[in-house]
Amino acid sequence: MSVNKLLKVEEKIWSPRYGLKGNIDATVQVAMQDSQGERTLTVPLEVKTGKHANAAHKAQTALYTLLCSDRYGKYPDLATSSLQHPNK
Repeated sequence: MSVNKLLKVEEKIWSPRYGLKGNIDATVQVAMQDSQGERTLTVPLEVKTGKHANAAHKAQTALYTLLCSDRYGKYPDLATSSLQHPNK
C-alpha cells in the first residue's frame, strides 16, 4: 500500500446513517494491490503518540474507516485503514 495523495487534514466527518461523527487527522488516497487487483481507496490516517496501539485507538480508526466509506462511497477492508505511532 502506498499513499498517493493527501486529501484533507483535520477533516470533520459525520454520518447520519450511523449516527457518528469525528475529526480525522488526515484523509489520504492510497493505492494497493490485493486479491481484487489494483485499487485506489480513500482512507483515514490517524497519528497517535506512544509506542503501542491500544484497543481504543484501533476502534477509533475502524470507525473512521466506516465514516469514510459512507462519505466517499467505497468500502475498503478495515485492514487498509492506517494508524501511525511515531517513536518518541
